[in-house]
Amino acid sequence: MKKKLLATVGALALAAAMATSTFAAGFVGSAVGSNKPSAGDVTSSKGYLAEVKDVAADVVTELQGYGSAADMLQKNSINTSTLPAAVQNELSTMSFLTAFDLNAAGSDTFTFRINGIVKGQTYIMLHKRSSSGLWEVVGSGTAAEGGTISGTFDSFSPVVVVVGQAPSAPPAGDTSGSTSGSTSTPSATTPAVVYAPQTGVNFLEYVAALGIAAGLAVLAFAYKKIKE
Repeated sequence: MKKKLLATVGALALAAAMATSTFAAGFVGSAVGSNKPSAGDVTSSKGYLAEVKDVAADVVTELQGYGSAADMLQKNSINTSTLPAAVQNELSTMSFLTAFDLNAAGSDTFTFRINGIVKGQTYIMLHKRSSSGLWEVVGSGTAAEGGTISGTFDSFSPVVVVVGQAPSAPPAGDTSGSTSGSTSTPSATTPAVVYAPQTGVNFLEYVAALGIAAGLAVLAFAYKKIKE
């Protein structure tokens, strides 16, 4: 009985270790494009219409291989000293927000309204250049009114947005963080929106880890009783 119990505890401990290493391995969750903008949320200074699609499976696999936003920048030889000071200060804690494929008729600076980013929040927008296979920064700084961010493109394809922590409270009168065409107006019966930092870990992963921890605790208690 004791041997079977020890074997079970060992198996659960191994599963917990594997789960922990998996959570720490990447900053991209399973819903890679969940916050991608719609075509109507993308504007061009030259009036180009934008097309937005999900990124290809090989891009998802690549993104899931990076350990953090800083790791992604380093492995693509991006000189972070050229980024705005506010962005540099948050590089170590920046998290993945979304990825999508962008296409348009010509080169331009495009402005995006993306769910999950608010005014004053730092961001980096990256684009994968097909000629080199490397990611490059096309926009960075702090989100403007309405949580809008911008990037300048001379070619198109996969785009990734990483963000710093959201402000603890939205600036007065700011309606960012909601989808295009909608507003959020707190009232006596509607609580104000709470802005929380973005994370790259899927909720289901937390549930799995908690389940494993609970199982280990129960087996440890049972083992102690058997010894007594």
